[in-house]
Amino acid sequence: MCDQEALPSNVGQSSYCKTDLGIFRVEGLLAFGLTETLNKLTSPLTKTGISIFAISACGTIYISVERQWIFDSGYAWILAGHKVEGLPTSRIPVDGRSPVVTFEKDAMVQQMVDLIENKEGVEETFGLVVNAGWVPAEATQSAYINNLLPAVQECFKKADYTIPAPGGDIPKVYFYPSQYLHVTVATLHAFTRPTPDLATRAVLTKEWNDLVKAASKHCNWPTEPLQLTVQSAQLGKRAGILLWEETTGGLDQMRICIQAETEARHQRFAKAGVNADTLSIPNIIHSTFLRFHEVPESIGKEVQELFQRHVKDKLTTFFPDPISVPHAKLVCERIPYMHIPDDKDHVIATFQFGV
Repeated sequence: MCDQEALPSNVGQSSYCKTDLGIFRVEGLLAFGLTETLNKLTSPLTKTGISIFAISACGTIYISVERQWIFDSGYAWILAGHKVEGLPTSRIPVDGRSPVVTFEKDAMVQQMVDLIENKEGVEETFGLVVNAGWVPAEATQSAYINNLLPAVQECFKKADYTIPAPGGDIPKVYFYPSQYLHVTVATLHAFTRPTPDLATRAVLTKEWNDLVKAASKHCNWPTEPLQLTVQSAQLGKRAGILLWEETTGGLDQMRICIQAETEARHQRFAKAGVNADTLSIPNIIHSTFLRFHEVPESIGKEVQELFQRHVKDKLTTFFPDPISVPHAKLVCERIPYMHIPDDKDHVIATFQFGV
């Protein structure tokens, strides 16, 4: 095992050689042959399907994973209660080693808009989500509308975001209205899961609501408003996202509390007929701001180059001040992608931080 740059060419071409790895070092001195520590670290990765290569040497342990799983591995350890330093700020969507240059249609956008417009014959969705930063403060919405959106629009041909797609009234590049921006803390039950039975929906709502309420009583649940500062932005195959850093650590603690409470309720959920495995915790802190209703006319490589100049390099001027988040909400996602009103039919519970 060596630095990739030092790899002899004849070895690198061998089918037995594995490249593009990242490495983690366990802090502190450990007794030789201490398997308990290694087991505690491999278990969270096993659950997510991440393969590792471990070495025990010089009183510590080194764990190597494929480069594409560096962030996911670190975040899995954080959720398991371990401290991880030097982790990248996000998992970057790439084609190979470069930003994506091919975009794909997101079929859910049409259903989302049809539900917003109350079109007949379109069945509402059912999802349960814990989110933060929704509905955004006036200042955040203003910065989004006046700063971010015009900059992102400069990256595309005007026809992509103003002229309706053929046969519809939705632009190829769909930008989120400012009131729908949010950060997903945890998806308890994804809206993509078919759940037509009203009785089942009622059971799911009750059980997950009870769980989040119990999680909010954990000692590590945030006791002060979250603070979001913008870190980066990305254009992926189907969506564009803002990446945030939550500087108090409270959002990560919320995720840990929800995960821990879910682990403790497997038997109760089984009796109620609820699948605890529907819980999904993102490995990033992000807000989606656009989706591709249709593949845009703009050339992907040119879009990404413009995105770097007009958006990524100027993000801190778009959102210069930290965004304070005073509460989280458990909501019912009756319309995809959190395009729902902030009312009693959609908000199940609100959790004020520090109350």
